[in-house]
Amino acid sequence: MKNKISIFFAALMGAACTSEQNELSQTVLDNHVEVFLQDIEGNTLFETPGFETSNTRTFYMLNGEAVENNHLNYDSPKMFVMRDDPRHMLLFINDSPSEAFPETILKWNATESDTLKAQFSYGSPQSEAYSRCKKLWLNGDLVWDGTLEGQIQPREVIIVK
Repeated sequence: MKNKISIFFAALMGAACTSEQNELSQTVLDNHVEVFLQDIEGNTLFETPGFETSNTRTFYMLNGEAVENNHLNYDSPKMFVMRDDPRHMLLFINDSPSEAFPETILKWNATESDTLKAQFSYGSPQSEAYSRCKKLWLNGDLVWDGTLEGQIQPREVIIVK
């Protein structure tokens, strides 16, 4: 009886295995920008009066509505992390495929904000799903173009207040 059960389980395990190997798929999200906030003399404004990162809020424009990012279960609930040397913000911008040009609003304080608008390419080939930032505008001005031939540029934005 034990031999019959062993043979049954061996056959079952063999049937569950296939000789085909599935390729691992991955998702690539290329949706960040390095934000430098400075005064006219080039001094960082992060953590100065009016520009405390604890009070900074971010919003994604979705279906014409500004939706605040406050995801307490995320590593970066407000969709940014602060970096040093020099002090700057790593901001994860809106990459919603439902928006033609996804927008992210940085609300520094009660009266000052800036808007980043992006253009993405999206895809889902067999082995990789992706969203890649191609262009970036700050308050309506093109500040980064990743479509230029032969140029490798960091995606950085300097905001002067």
